[in-house]
Amino acid sequence: MASSSKTGVLGDRSGVVFCAALGVTVAAVLGLRFRAESPRAATPSGATLQLDLAKTHQKIEGFGASTAYYQEMLAAHPERKAIYAALFGELRLNLLRLRNTYEPGKPGFAAAERDIVAGATEVRGSAPELFLASWSPPAALKSTGSTKNGGTLARRNGSYDYAGFATWWRDSVVAYQRVGLAPTYLSIQNEPNWKDHWETCLFQPQESADYASYSKALTAVAGVVQPLNNAPKFLGPETLGAENPQAFLPPSQVGTVSAVAHHLYSGGKESAPDSFIPALRAIRQSYPNTPKFQTEFGRGSGFQTAWIVHNCLTEEDASAYLYWAGVWPGPDALITMENAWQRGSWKTPQGFTRTDRFTALEHYSRFIVPGSVRVEVQSALPSLKLSAFLSPDRQALVVVGLNTASGKPVALGTEVPGFALHEVYRTVFSGAERCQAVPLPQNSTVSVPAQGLVTLVFTKRIKR
Repeated sequence: MASSSKTGVLGDRSGVVFCAALGVTVAAVLGLRFRAESPRAATPSGATLQLDLAKTHQKIEGFGASTAYYQEMLAAHPERKAIYAALFGELRLNLLRLRNTYEPGKPGFAAAERDIVAGATEVRGSAPELFLASWSPPAALKSTGSTKNGGTLARRNGSYDYAGFATWWRDSVVAYQRVGLAPTYLSIQNEPNWKDHWETCLFQPQESADYASYSKALTAVAGVVQPLNNAPKFLGPETLGAENPQAFLPPSQVGTVSAVAHHLYSGGKESAPDSFIPALRAIRQSYPNTPKFQTEFGRGSGFQTAWIVHNCLTEEDASAYLYWAGVWPGPDALITMENAWQRGSWKTPQGFTRTDRFTALEHYSRFIVPGSVRVEVQSALPSLKLSAFLSPDRQALVVVGLNTASGKPVALGTEVPGFALHEVYRTVFSGAERCQAVPLPQNSTVSVPAQGLVTLVFTKRIKR
């Protein structure tokens, strides 16, 4: 399991600065080679990995999770400070997704969220960026008179009440700002194309006799929220899956949002992570100049989670990845949390457990500093998935490697001209290692376990 004492080379995420006074920078390095070989036999000729620091991709905004629906239990948990330390210290999450629960006159508004953000701020040293999303507007604004089981916007004088919806959103933002929870990001509707027994509200790309228009609702909300002081940035459309955000947010209308957001519950299967690739590439091609955020997914094993994160970062050029549940009673969460009010029923000493999904995300979120840029790295082995990230000050390089083969480990060469290998962290999902620091290699190769992963942290060499 991960340990709350972990720090890592990037420390407080400000980056590692070496010889800044000398003006040392990372040169455009072409064709840098890693060696990839089996630990038992030499890899076939040509099995090399190439890193090109001059070829850059997207800027990373960060990693996060949601506390929706279990914020009260988390804030009441006797060991909540330890949970905050795990989420915001060990994982170093910088994005926190909240469910908009604003109702005029509601007592104790956002009390749990305030406790969570205060705890996160204490751990991080700065507040996380808040992402506010609505699962449903209040019942009075719904066609069904209920926040649950779908429905769409209510009508007023024969027309959908876009103005009422927009006013509720404006008042929501102001209310959250007043209690110290100013959102950085806003999504007007979680999964506008999904109906279920919990809070949902359906929109369609085009207005019809049965459903309000997502585009018209987005325009109405933006019209009254964007003029506010410290207004949040808009994300959308947060569709259920990766195969259809273009329908709800045509590329010609993308200017309303700061980033295209979607989920992954369709468009692929977690049991086959590469099945998402066609949809992810289509999003990248549809929105080449707009950041992409994957804002909710919570299925799959630990290794499948790491593989899906990799695909979003490398195939979609996602700038942010948010896991669904930061805490949840079940296993499909970063942390499985036991009942805060029934300590006598706990099966663990602290009443919570880090899952393998926690470990999977840790290999990325703990080491990749927000503001880092993904750089080109290629693998000559189809089973070895690699991604590489250059820190904002260009003094640190993070490489994450996944061995998707089920048979044997791969020996990954770690020689990078201009950089020195500083730290190595490894996970063996079939064994005991969980993002565990391992000794620096004596022979410049690191073993990437079968169905496991490594994170390599390099620092810039000082020229003398």
